[in-house]
Amino acid sequence: MHTFRRVVKSHPNIAARYEPVELPAVSEIDYLIANLADKDGRPLIDYWISPLASTLAPDGSSIMDRRQPQGMNWGVTSGSGVVSVTDGRIVLPGTFNLAAGAPAVVNPSAFTVVARVHPVASSIVVGTERGSISGTGSVSIGVPGILTAAGGAGNVADNAGDVTNTDLVATVTFSTVRGVSIRRNGVQTYANAGRTAANLGNRLYIGGTGTATNYYNGNIGYLLYSLRDLSDPALRPGLAAIERALVELG
Repeated sequence: MHTFRRVVKSHPNIAARYEPVELPAVSEIDYLIANLADKDGRPLIDYWISPLASTLAPDGSSIMDRRQPQGMNWGVTSGSGVVSVTDGRIVLPGTFNLAAGAPAVVNPSAFTVVARVHPVASSIVVGTERGSISGTGSVSIGVPGILTAAGGAGNVADNAGDVTNTDLVATVTFSTVRGVSIRRNGVQTYANAGRTAANLGNRLYIGGTGTATNYYNGNIGYLLYSLRDLSDPALRPGLAAIERALVELG
Protein backbone atom coordinates (compact mmCIF):
# COMPACT_ATOMS: atom_id res chain seq x y z
CA MET A 1 0.00 0.00 0.00
CA HIS A 2 1.30 3.48 -0.86
CA THR A 3 1.84 5.89 2.00
CA PHE A 4 2.35 9.60 1.37
CA ARG A 5 3.92 12.03 3.81
CA ARG A 6 3.92 15.81 3.57
CA VAL A 7 7.34 17.34 4.20
CA VAL A 8 7.95 21.06 3.71
CA LYS A 9 11.65 21.75 4.23
CA SER A 10 14.99 21.75 2.41
CA HIS A 11 17.54 19.10 3.19
CA PRO A 12 20.81 20.94 3.89
CA ASN A 13 22.96 18.23 2.34
CA ILE A 14 21.32 18.37 -1.08
CA ALA A 15 19.75 21.84 -1.34
CA ALA A 16 20.98 23.73 -4.43
CA ARG A 17 23.27 20.89 -5.50
CA TYR A 18 21.12 19.90 -8.50
CA GLU A 19 19.16 21.68 -11.17
CA PRO A 20 15.60 22.53 -10.10
CA VAL A 21 12.99 19.91 -10.93
CA GLU A 22 9.22 19.92 -10.72
CA LEU A 23 7.86 17.01 -8.71
CA PRO A 24 4.26 15.91 -9.35
CA ALA A 25 1.88 17.17 -6.70
CA VAL A 26 0.06 14.56 -4.66
CA SER A 27 -3.60 15.53 -4.56
CA GLU A 28 -6.17 14.79 -1.90
CA ILE A 29 -7.75 12.17 -4.16
CA ASP A 30 -4.37 10.47 -4.49
CA TYR A 31 -4.13 10.24 -0.70
CA LEU A 32 -7.63 8.78 -0.63
CA ILE A 33 -7.00 6.12 -3.27
CA ALA A 34 -3.64 5.14 -1.83
CA ASN A 35 -4.93 4.62 1.68
CA LEU A 36 -8.30 2.94 1.15
CA ALA A 37 -8.02 -0.64 2.40
CA ASP A 38 -10.13 -3.38 3.94
CA LYS A 39 -10.00 -4.42 7.58
CA ASP A 40 -7.00 -6.64 6.84
CA GLY A 41 -5.04 -3.83 5.20
CA ARG A 42 -5.42 -4.98 1.60
CA PRO A 43 -5.84 -2.00 -0.78
CA LEU A 44 -9.22 -1.69 -2.46
CA ILE A 45 -7.69 -0.67 -5.81
CA ASP A 46 -5.39 -3.08 -7.68
CA TYR A 47 -4.71 -1.10 -10.89
CA TRP A 48 -4.54 2.69 -10.82
CA ILE A 49 -4.07 4.99 -13.82
CA SER A 50 -3.83 8.72 -13.09
CA PRO A 51 -3.80 11.64 -15.55
CA LEU A 52 -0.23 12.68 -14.74
CA ALA A 53 2.28 13.54 -17.44
CA SER A 54 4.99 12.35 -15.05
CA THR A 55 3.68 8.78 -15.38
CA LEU A 56 4.03 8.75 -19.20
CA ALA A 57 6.96 7.22 -21.03
CA PRO A 58 8.89 9.98 -22.85
CA ASP A 59 7.86 8.58 -26.23
CA GLY A 60 4.20 8.11 -25.28
CA SER A 61 4.45 4.34 -25.62
CA SER A 62 3.12 3.57 -22.15
CA ILE A 63 1.74 4.94 -18.90
CA MET A 64 2.74 3.74 -15.45
CA ASP A 65 0.40 2.00 -13.04
CA ARG A 66 0.57 3.78 -9.68
CA ARG A 67 -0.55 0.85 -7.56
CA GLN A 68 1.62 -1.96 -8.84
CA PRO A 69 5.19 -2.38 -7.60
CA GLN A 70 8.24 -1.90 -9.83
CA GLY A 71 6.36 0.63 -11.91
CA MET A 72 4.25 -1.73 -14.03
CA ASN A 73 3.58 -0.06 -17.37
CA TRP A 74 0.49 -0.18 -19.57
CA GLY A 75 1.93 -0.09 -23.07
CA VAL A 76 0.45 0.55 -26.51
CA THR A 77 -0.12 -2.88 -28.02
CA SER A 78 -2.71 -3.57 -30.69
CA GLY A 79 -3.18 -0.63 -33.04
CA SER A 80 -0.93 2.41 -33.34
CA GLY A 81 -0.39 5.81 -31.78
CA VAL A 82 0.76 7.30 -28.50
CA VAL A 83 -0.89 7.92 -25.16
CA SER A 84 -0.77 11.49 -23.87
CA VAL A 85 -2.06 13.70 -21.07
CA THR A 86 -3.77 16.99 -21.87
CA ASP A 87 -5.55 19.32 -19.43
CA GLY A 88 -5.48 16.70 -16.69
CA ARG A 89 -6.93 13.91 -18.85
CA ILE A 90 -5.40 10.83 -20.43
CA VAL A 91 -6.06 10.97 -24.17
CA LEU A 92 -6.81 7.71 -25.97
CA PRO A 93 -7.58 8.55 -29.62
CA GLY A 94 -9.41 5.38 -30.64
CA THR A 95 -6.48 3.81 -32.49
CA PHE A 96 -4.96 1.44 -29.91
CA ASN A 97 -5.38 -0.25 -26.57
CA LEU A 98 -3.09 -0.54 -23.55
CA ALA A 99 -1.86 -3.77 -22.00
CA ALA A 100 0.49 -4.67 -19.17
CA GLY A 101 0.92 -8.30 -20.14
CA ALA A 102 1.13 -11.11 -17.61
CA PRO A 103 1.14 -8.86 -14.51
CA ALA A 104 -2.35 -7.51 -15.26
CA VAL A 105 -4.40 -10.56 -14.33
CA VAL A 106 -8.16 -10.51 -13.92
CA ASN A 107 -10.41 -12.26 -11.45
CA PRO A 108 -13.12 -14.23 -13.30
CA SER A 109 -15.27 -14.19 -10.17
CA ALA A 110 -15.27 -10.48 -9.33
CA PHE A 111 -14.15 -7.01 -10.38
CA THR A 112 -14.95 -3.32 -10.09
CA VAL A 113 -14.00 -0.58 -12.51
CA VAL A 114 -14.41 3.12 -11.73
CA ALA A 115 -13.51 5.59 -14.48
CA ARG A 116 -13.87 9.33 -14.89
CA VAL A 117 -14.44 9.53 -18.62
CA HIS A 118 -15.37 11.76 -21.53
CA PRO A 119 -15.93 9.51 -24.58
CA VAL A 120 -16.30 11.04 -28.03
CA ALA A 121 -17.59 7.78 -29.55
CA SER A 122 -19.10 4.53 -28.31
CA SER A 123 -16.14 2.39 -27.33
CA ILE A 124 -14.62 -0.02 -24.82
CA VAL A 125 -13.13 1.25 -21.56
CA VAL A 126 -11.74 -2.09 -20.32
CA GLY A 127 -11.79 -5.67 -21.60
CA THR A 128 -9.81 -8.89 -21.68
CA GLU A 129 -7.79 -10.60 -24.40
CA ARG A 130 -10.89 -12.40 -25.65
CA GLY A 131 -11.83 -11.04 -29.07
CA SER A 132 -15.54 -10.66 -28.43
CA ILE A 133 -16.89 -8.20 -25.87
CA SER A 134 -19.66 -10.65 -25.03
CA GLY A 135 -19.09 -12.56 -21.81
CA THR A 136 -15.60 -11.18 -21.17
CA GLY A 137 -16.36 -8.78 -18.35
CA SER A 138 -15.76 -5.79 -20.60
CA VAL A 139 -17.11 -2.32 -19.86
CA SER A 140 -18.18 -0.03 -22.70
CA ILE A 141 -19.65 3.44 -22.86
CA GLY A 142 -21.52 5.37 -25.50
CA VAL A 143 -24.94 5.72 -27.10
CA PRO A 144 -26.90 3.23 -24.91
CA GLY A 145 -25.16 4.52 -21.77
CA ILE A 146 -22.81 2.38 -19.69
CA LEU A 147 -22.66 -1.25 -20.78
CA THR A 148 -21.03 -4.41 -19.49
CA ALA A 149 -20.74 -7.98 -20.64
CA ALA A 150 -19.97 -9.18 -17.11
CA GLY A 151 -21.79 -12.16 -15.68
CA GLY A 152 -23.52 -13.49 -18.78
CA ALA A 153 -23.86 -13.56 -22.56
CA GLY A 154 -24.16 -10.24 -24.36
CA ASN A 155 -24.14 -6.71 -23.03
CA VAL A 156 -26.52 -5.11 -20.56
CA ALA A 157 -26.81 -1.33 -20.22
CA ASP A 158 -28.20 1.27 -17.88
CA ASN A 159 -30.01 2.84 -20.87
CA ALA A 160 -28.85 6.34 -20.07
CA GLY A 161 -29.08 7.32 -23.73
CA ASP A 162 -26.22 8.96 -25.58
CA VAL A 163 -23.47 9.76 -23.08
CA THR A 164 -20.80 10.53 -25.66
CA ASN A 165 -19.26 14.00 -25.35
CA THR A 166 -20.26 13.98 -21.69
CA ASP A 167 -18.21 14.05 -18.50
CA LEU A 168 -19.24 11.27 -16.16
CA VAL A 169 -17.99 8.82 -13.57
CA ALA A 170 -18.81 5.29 -14.71
CA THR A 171 -18.76 2.38 -12.28
CA VAL A 172 -19.41 -1.30 -12.89
CA THR A 173 -19.28 -3.93 -10.14
CA PHE A 174 -19.54 -7.68 -10.60
CA SER A 175 -19.24 -10.89 -8.65
CA THR A 176 -20.53 -14.43 -8.94
CA VAL A 177 -22.24 -13.76 -5.60
CA ARG A 178 -23.95 -10.38 -6.12
CA GLY A 179 -24.23 -10.17 -9.91
CA VAL A 180 -23.83 -6.90 -11.82
CA SER A 181 -24.47 -3.28 -10.95
CA ILE A 182 -23.88 -0.11 -12.98
CA ARG A 183 -23.46 3.25 -11.32
CA ARG A 184 -23.34 6.67 -12.97
CA ASN A 185 -21.92 9.61 -11.03
CA GLY A 186 -22.24 7.63 -7.82
CA VAL A 187 -25.88 6.65 -8.32
CA GLN A 188 -26.92 3.09 -9.15
CA THR A 189 -28.64 3.01 -12.55
CA TYR A 190 -28.78 -0.75 -13.19
CA ALA A 191 -28.64 -3.96 -11.17
CA ASN A 192 -29.02 -7.61 -12.10
CA ALA A 193 -28.38 -10.10 -9.32
CA GLY A 194 -28.87 -12.97 -11.77
CA ARG A 195 -25.82 -12.26 -13.94
CA THR A 196 -23.40 -14.43 -12.00
CA ALA A 197 -21.58 -16.49 -14.66
CA ALA A 198 -17.80 -16.33 -14.28
CA ASN A 199 -16.10 -14.03 -16.79
CA LEU A 200 -13.80 -15.24 -19.56
CA GLY A 201 -10.22 -14.23 -20.23
CA ASN A 202 -7.26 -13.84 -17.90
CA ARG A 203 -5.53 -10.60 -18.97
CA LEU A 204 -6.86 -7.06 -18.60
CA TYR A 205 -6.76 -4.47 -21.37
CA ILE A 206 -7.48 -0.75 -21.16
CA GLY A 207 -9.23 0.91 -24.07
CA GLY A 208 -10.32 -2.27 -25.84
CA THR A 209 -10.10 -6.03 -25.79
CA GLY A 210 -7.12 -8.00 -27.04
CA THR A 211 -8.32 -8.18 -30.63
CA ALA A 212 -11.22 -5.72 -30.92
CA THR A 213 -11.01 -2.67 -33.17
CA ASN A 214 -13.54 -0.74 -31.08
CA TYR A 215 -10.82 1.04 -29.10
CA TYR A 216 -11.72 3.69 -26.54
CA ASN A 217 -11.96 7.12 -28.16
CA GLY A 218 -11.91 10.06 -25.77
CA ASN A 219 -10.21 10.96 -22.54
CA ILE A 220 -10.00 9.43 -19.09
CA GLY A 221 -9.53 11.40 -15.89
CA TYR A 222 -8.81 8.39 -13.68
CA LEU A 223 -9.17 4.66 -14.23
CA LEU A 224 -9.32 2.46 -11.12
CA TYR A 225 -9.72 -1.30 -11.20
CA SER A 226 -10.27 -3.71 -8.32
CA LEU A 227 -10.10 -7.49 -8.44
CA ARG A 228 -13.00 -7.51 -5.99
CA ASP A 229 -16.67 -6.55 -6.02
CA LEU A 230 -16.67 -3.24 -4.16
CA SER A 231 -20.46 -3.37 -3.85
CA ASP A 232 -19.82 -5.81 -1.01
CA PRO A 233 -21.33 -4.06 2.05
CA ALA A 234 -17.99 -4.27 3.85
CA LEU A 235 -16.23 -2.44 0.98
CA ARG A 236 -19.00 -0.17 -0.32
CA PRO A 237 -18.06 2.88 1.79
CA GLY A 238 -14.67 2.93 0.08
CA LEU A 239 -16.29 2.75 -3.35
CA ALA A 240 -18.65 5.60 -2.45
CA ALA A 241 -15.72 7.73 -1.27
CA ILE A 242 -13.86 7.21 -4.55
CA GLU A 243 -16.93 8.01 -6.65
CA ARG A 244 -17.68 11.14 -4.62
CA ALA A 245 -14.11 12.40 -5.01
CA LEU A 246 -14.12 11.80 -8.78
CA VAL A 247 -17.53 13.43 -9.27
CA GLU A 248 -16.37 16.49 -7.33
CA LEU A 249 -13.55 16.95 -9.84
CA GLY A 250 -16.23 18.11 -12.27
